[in-house]
Amino acid sequence: MTAVVLGAARTHLRQQGMTPLTWMTGGVLPVCLAWILHVKTGESGLRLVAGVSAAAMIDTVAILIVFAVLFERQWNTLEMAAAAPRGVLPVLAGRFLGIAVQALPTLAVSGVFVQLAWGGVRIDRPLPTLLGMLVLTLSVVVVMLPLAVVVLRFRYAAGMTNGVPALLLAVSGALIPIWQMPPLLQSWAKALPLTWAVDAVEAGDWNDLGVATVLVAAWAVLGAALFHLALRGMRGDPDAYRM
Repeated sequence: MTAVVLGAARTHLRQQGMTPLTWMTGGVLPVCLAWILHVKTGESGLRLVAGVSAAAMIDTVAILIVFAVLFERQWNTLEMAAAAPRGVLPVLAGRFLGIAVQALPTLAVSGVFVQLAWGGVRIDRPLPTLLGMLVLTLSVVVVMLPLAVVVLRFRYAAGMTNGVPALLLAVSGALIPIWQMPPLLQSWAKALPLTWAVDAVEAGDWNDLGVATVLVAAWAVLGAALFHLALRGMRGDPDAYRM
């Protein structure tokens, strides 16, 4: 199973690792967002780095998850994997692992740009901050798993993903500090691991990192359960995995 997951991850990185989409969403987008936010708020430092990185990764991961599922449908690999003993999940897990690896450099791009442009990027507590960056990347992937389930379970149509990145940006605290949100949105934000991961990166706080890690695990379990239900509903349909 591990070999299948790693093989699918390598396949994804070969196909999508250096595409124009990667350069735009992982390189250009965080730079543009950092510039706009700095002009509007005067903010710099790790908070700006974490926020614009999370925002850019949300757009990147949403697009790549849709592409990954659609490409696997187009190549009939999901149909073949469904007939194998290990099933579809290892292939998709490898894809999502590749997406996480692909999104991770966004943090480095943001950090280097903010430091060169305005300075102020100080990492006083390196270990929790760096671990927070990893957890932040995983957070964006796991909160997108329900979207992946929808794209897998139902025939994709243009507009299915509209509004998902904007909704996450609105309630995640990536671009707007959570304390500036209405109380209801604050409650929703606290259920998202990336909200806590952004704070962990900014402050190097072990408590925030711990909460983010627990929520990542909880969202991963939720995603796995949704995939199980979706795949069970697709059994017996010969065209379920086709375009």
